[in-house]
Amino acid sequence: MYHRIRSPSAAHREWFRPQHSIDDDQVSRKAQFTSTSSELRRMPLPLTQTDLDLDKTAIAALVFLVWENLITLDDEVEYIWPKPRTAWVKSVFLFLRYFPLAVQLCNRILDEKVIQQAHLSYSALRAWYISQAVVAYLGMTGVEFVMMVRVYALYHNSRWIGWGLGCVLLAETIAVIAGIFITLPGVHFEPQLLLTKVPHSFAYLGISALVSQAIILGLTLHRFLQGQWAGTSLGNLLIRDGSIVYFIFFGVFRD
Repeated sequence: MYHRIRSPSAAHREWFRPQHSIDDDQVSRKAQFTSTSSELRRMPLPLTQTDLDLDKTAIAALVFLVWENLITLDDEVEYIWPKPRTAWVKSVFLFLRYFPLAVQLCNRILDEKVIQQAHLSYSALRAWYISQAVVAYLGMTGVEFVMMVRVYALYHNSRWIGWGLGCVLLAETIAVIAGIFITLPGVHFEPQLLLTKVPHSFAYLGISALVSQAIILGLTLHRFLQGQWAGTSLGNLLIRDGSIVYFIFFGVFRD
């Protein structure tokens, strides 16, 4: 008279399983898949011969920079160190002399870590890659500031020239910041980009820098052609330096 009670099948157990448990399993599996995909995406790519050649070139550039600082150290001690700490010339000179050196040393350390495929923070490498445009902008701003001060002096400290050059520098700053946010690298960023590529924001930096240098050179030529500085050694020096800086910037950002 006793009836046998059948145990629920797997299908029945799944049917009567609470819905929140099913959702939790789906979320867990999805998170595990996303984590695995992310790790695979961030695995370092094998280095090519081009990567190694570019690394050697960077080492040579750093050696040349250190050598140049060493052979001109006596001039720095003689002409720059005696100036007071409040002198803007001293501050700008020391910044332009040692800031690029410090940046190159940091680049060398990170490049070696990438070549050795050491475990590095993905977010930190991406942030350093993005900040390269800011670093280059700071270095060029120092050069442009010196050139602008010279033009400002050529025009006898004209207020309009000062405001105009200030607006040019502000516009360049805005262009660089906009370029950084517009060209932020996405999920496909790889550490090897530190060796082979520059950020796309360098295009905005290059165009704005060339425009600024063209304005500086144009104002210098205008003053030179007015006749007051024509034929003088100082006028020839300003024209020469302005032209060299412009064509160096043009060559660097041509690509």
